[in-house]
Amino acid sequence: MRFQSFGVLLITGIVTCMELVYAQSHADVKKLYTDLFTDYKKEILPTADQSKPLEVGVTFYMASFNSFNEVEETISLTAAVGMNWVDPALMWNPSLYGNLYVTIINPKDLWLPQIFLTNRVDSMNPVGDDTMFFPTIVFTGEVIYSPGGILKAKCPTDISKFPFDSQTCTLQLMPWGFVQSNLLLSSNFDKAQLDFFSAHSDWNLLEYSTSVVK
Repeated sequence: MRFQSFGVLLITGIVTCMELVYAQSHADVKKLYTDLFTDYKKEILPTADQSKPLEVGVTFYMASFNSFNEVEETISLTAAVGMNWVDPALMWNPSLYGNLYVTIINPKDLWLPQIFLTNRVDSMNPVGDDTMFFPTIVFTGEVIYSPGGILKAKCPTDISKFPFDSQTCTLQLMPWGFVQSNLLLSSNFDKAQLDFFSAHSDWNLLEYSTSVVK
């Protein structure tokens, strides 16, 4: 993504929007939860064929540009990383559960990927580590999970044209600890999504894009 204060900031990232349909009764939700998670193992990568990688779609949602420190060469953003994948153990027939097509569950009960901002400067924790974000499950087994927060990343600075400078920054996101044979990321869009974006008074967003490096 690119800003201007004349500044330019390039961001790589990802997330997903969802429409919710609720169950007919509390009993339907309770029965579904019991049936899905009685033998569910959140410690196991959710693929039917463990010899193939899990494919995770990613969408980067830019909410606001908070600051750019040219001396420290850092950028601060409020953003979310939306992820979606299919867990074959979480499929169900809606007609057996009061036509329940979508449900929201506590994240502690589910296998979830952890996405790290590798050029983060304030910690080496996964995105959204300080807040509980509730995932959504669709009857097809699709899981939608969108952690977010304030991301502070390293960004090399060029101040040769100050105060009319432009800066290009890249946020490097990855599922730390996984190899491609276990987990593959794909970009749902070729640009960061600005559905929730609030403009900054000093910097203008000029350009933004997302891509996957393999």
